[in-house]
Amino acid sequence: MENKNINLSFPKGVWKIIGKDLDWLGNTESERIQNVVISSIFLNSYNTNSDKHACCDYKYNLDVLEYMIDSALELLEEKKIISSKEWRERMQLKIFTSP
Repeated sequence: MENKNINLSFPKGVWKIIGKDLDWLGNTESERIQNVVISSIFLNSYNTNSDKHACCDYKYNLDVLEYMIDSALELLEEKKIISSKEWRERMQLKIFTSP
């Protein structure tokens, strides 16, 4: 990760939100702002490994979705909530019975 120091000016109401309402995004205001920016970049489909906008980079978007699904499944398995076999069966049922 590359570190840069920047000065940000926000209205008091925004600082209040960053300081109190977004505490789940990080321990410090810097971490919270960093996570908001990173989330915004990914939600708007920017590929951080490329200089181009990823809206048409379908492989990249599918790879990101695959990583997200795999991570969620691994966590569910670790917590013994659902096995990968149960998840596959549920997924196939939804795929083949969806309108």
